[in-house]
Amino acid sequence: MFGDATSGTGSVDAAAPATDSVRGPGGRTADHRRPDTVPAAAYRSLCGPAAGSADGSGMNEAPAVTVARVSDNPDSTAGTRVLVDRLWPRGVRKEHAALGLWLKEIAPSTELRRWYGHDPALFAEFSSRYRTELGSGEQADALARLRSLRAEGPVVLLTSARAVDISDAAVLASVLTEDSDAPHA
Repeated sequence: MFGDATSGTGSVDAAAPATDSVRGPGGRTADHRRPDTVPAAAYRSLCGPAAGSADGSGMNEAPAVTVARVSDNPDSTAGTRVLVDRLWPRGVRKEHAALGLWLKEIAPSTELRRWYGHDPALFAEFSSRYRTELGSGEQADALARLRSLRAEGPVVLLTSARAVDISDAAVLASVLTEDSDAPHA
């Protein structure tokens, strides 16, 4: 599009706090907006690796779960990239997304997604309702698949939402992190 991370034809302007500006050939700029309220570290990696085993030794550490926008440049070392939106994001070519898996079955129901509308005031209720949905039907099967994928290595949950910290991917990352924090007998 405006630059290719693998060929080095584009550069990222890291000085802009509220945008990721990508400069391509001819000096054209494409801004990928993100909310001012999300610190860069939280934006790039919502959840880190688990604290370790129940005995505190750090052994049996669960692989990292991160959340990112599907339009961000892919990092091949971050882990398996899994798109968790039901709808394909506008303006993103499948080649650029570099997906390992599109797990659309895990996305919130259309009714829940429309009710929520990414209103920050409704996030707590959305999270609760979405967790309930994840307990049954095709979403439960998809969550089991995501858990097994996570057991194999790091996972990057991708979403097209502008505010990743209040997205369905953030709820999924929380669920997966809670799985690894639960004591194992």
